[in-house]
Amino acid sequence: MTVSCGVNHTAAIDRNGKIYTFGNGADGRLGLDSLGSKIEPCEVQHELATKRCVRVACGWAHTVALEEKGKVYTWGSNSFGQLGQGSMDNKPSSTSVVPQQVLRFPAKGVKIMTISCGAWHTMALSEQGAVFSWGGGAYGQLGLGDVLSSLSPALVKFNKSVLAIACGVWHSLALTDEGVVGQTGVVWAFGRGSGGELGLGDFECRFVPTVIKGTLLGERVMRISAGGWNSAALTDKGHVFVWGHNQYSQLAASALANKPSPEPRKIETLQMMDASGVSCGPAHMAVVTKDGRLYTWGRGDRGQLGHGLVVDKESVPRLVKAGEEDENGGGGSLRLVSRPIQWLLTSPWI
Repeated sequence: MTVSCGVNHTAAIDRNGKIYTFGNGADGRLGLDSLGSKIEPCEVQHELATKRCVRVACGWAHTVALEEKGKVYTWGSNSFGQLGQGSMDNKPSSTSVVPQQVLRFPAKGVKIMTISCGAWHTMALSEQGAVFSWGGGAYGQLGLGDVLSSLSPALVKFNKSVLAIACGVWHSLALTDEGVVGQTGVVWAFGRGSGGELGLGDFECRFVPTVIKGTLLGERVMRISAGGWNSAALTDKGHVFVWGHNQYSQLAASALANKPSPEPRKIETLQMMDASGVSCGPAHMAVVTKDGRLYTWGRGDRGQLGHGLVVDKESVPRLVKAGEEDENGGGGSLRLVSRPIQWLLTSPWI
């Protein structure tokens, strides 16, 4: 199952490729042909009724789905053109309560292989390694060279094939294949940089994709994640780099106090953990290791760290423990889950 969370809604794909949504239905973000909220999962139908979906992503108030043939469908709020539907009068419609296919890609025969949502922008990556963006661009998060919104998918210019994309609330990341052994996995950033979330050594915005150098130079990055005011990268050696805001110790560096870091910093305490996945929330972070252990840190005042305590912030990555079922199916004492976690997915605002 694939799951994605927006601010107040959730979308999930079952084993048959069907999408179910629940939560706040304002702006049509649930795709159920109404503005009503749902407290239980409901299947999204209409144009998706006969489709098998493989990816789903939630924005602040919109939802994006990718079906197995590489077609993209969107619904929900379209206040900044984040649905990518365009219009003849060049103005975004307010909402779409049912899925609609995104048709206006700037090239014919585009097959999308993955999608990502920011708060009010959307990105898609084709199987040819091309990136398309649309929606709100106030901070340059579309990577199109300006701060304008785009009502339809527009090509983001890279001189390399792109392997992965990640949307934060107001910034974006991309991972490129340099075509040289040992040099694959270069990270690019664009959009808002006021919190250091771009990792470019300053607090300025970037309107076009810009390579992150500094401590990442020479590293082979395999995974990227963009959060609210933070970003993270995972290397082939299992090392985790983070940058951006540090108000809630999300950089796992107590020496920084509350100071942000506009440059990637390696989390030394995770070096021997053999990390295999990393994900950013709005102000907390999570890492999963190859043996299935989950570590979290950062903001914890709503219990989002899963440590059994409500704390304002946690600067040290700590193991999340869970109750393991006993032979009678009941909960046992708190300890590491018995089965490895295979995939970790969160959204920038969870």
